[in-house]
Amino acid sequence: MMMFDARPDAPLIFKERLLWLLFLAPFFFLTYGTANQIASLHSSLPIIMFDWEQQIPFIAEMIVPYMSVDLLFGLSFLLVKNRDEIQRHSLRLGFTIVFSVMLFLLFPLQCSLEKPVIEGWTKAIFIGLSADLPYNQLPSLHVSLSMVVGYMYFKHFSGFWRWFSVFWFALIIVSTLFVYQHHFIDLPAGFIVGLLAFYIVPVSGKSWIRLNFVSPKHLHIALYYLISSIIFTVLAFKFSALALLYGWIALSLLLVACLYTLGHNPIVMKKNGRIQWLSWLLFWPYLVAQYLSWRIWKKKVATLVEITDGIWIGRSLHTDDEDLIRSKQIKTIMDLAPEVNGHLPVSVNYIYQPLLDLAIPNPAILHHLCEIINTAKQQGNVYIHCKFGLSRSVLVACAWLIKSQGHSKQHAWDKISLAQPLRVDRPYMHIALALFEAQLPDITSSSTTQIETHQTT
Repeated sequence: MMMFDARPDAPLIFKERLLWLLFLAPFFFLTYGTANQIASLHSSLPIIMFDWEQQIPFIAEMIVPYMSVDLLFGLSFLLVKNRDEIQRHSLRLGFTIVFSVMLFLLFPLQCSLEKPVIEGWTKAIFIGLSADLPYNQLPSLHVSLSMVVGYMYFKHFSGFWRWFSVFWFALIIVSTLFVYQHHFIDLPAGFIVGLLAFYIVPVSGKSWIRLNFVSPKHLHIALYYLISSIIFTVLAFKFSALALLYGWIALSLLLVACLYTLGHNPIVMKKNGRIQWLSWLLFWPYLVAQYLSWRIWKKKVATLVEITDGIWIGRSLHTDDEDLIRSKQIKTIMDLAPEVNGHLPVSVNYIYQPLLDLAIPNPAILHHLCEIINTAKQQGNVYIHCKFGLSRSVLVACAWLIKSQGHSKQHAWDKISLAQPLRVDRPYMHIALALFEAQLPDITSSSTTQIETHQTT
């Protein structure tokens, strides 16, 4: 089992570089392509063009720098040195794509320049480019992506190659005019978006987009949701009668994929154990699927099991479980599952601390939860639940045994396994606990994640 080094300045493993690229590349083509297809549904679109642009010559050879941005985009992930740098780089790319695509959808424009008949060795390249419809115009993503990607080459190259990279990315930017892909106004707009990306996610220091704990497991799960989103997007364009339904499902899955990529644990909003209406509006396809799986499995697993005196773990609660909770004298319920509703019995303290399913939790958050459990245990028995009671609640309970009871990782795991033989037993579970055990001596402050507590009488 490979030990995961979670420090922001830790050297990257190749798998992380690959997963970030495997997510962002299809994410770009999905969002960019969708905006292009939607724009093509309009009968006519505005054109913003200066008269002098008609004098710009068409230079077929400029297709080489124009298309090279795709290759340089991918290779940039080999240049980054540590986890903090790749996360910032990826978030800048993601912001640039999302912000630009939103503008494409809100203010669609069309390129009016027609390419001449192309012969020679560049013809095959232009045939491939023909799939890119002439709509996604302002801002030019070629400009903003060249700024974000080009920064990585400027930072990590030196001497001749540093300044050659500056020249080449400048060539990429101007090539948008000479291959008749953009009008001039798109270029300064793209430049502004590029600057905005570095403002939102700076090279160092505080970022407007929060830099959460993200492991390769987060990216792996995000990729599954992204692929599912792509499938439903294709179905939406193929079957117009069901386009709204398929499009809604695609958007929901895409949002889930992005939240996993951001390491954002409160994937939906809950109050008193109930998912709020705005979350239902955005995530109903995802939430319905989660509810159906819970309904299928809830009778196959025990509602709750006691792992040690006063500490119980289990699945999300149903109204039928209230008497059982009362009989076990549960005083505090810790809810780890953002994706399902949970019944909140009367006369209990409710603590909502969501964790993403199937992902490796931040060791600092596990430490924080252990502190909360210790405090809650002074008031009586504590019930820790996720959706099925087989993974996240197991991890939290194991972490509590390690921190508060002095157990080793293996001893804690064996104790939980004895109480709940159906617990998930996958490599990421052991990596998460090994990481927590290794970092425990160095964790001196609790997580800043907000905890929602609800008291009923």
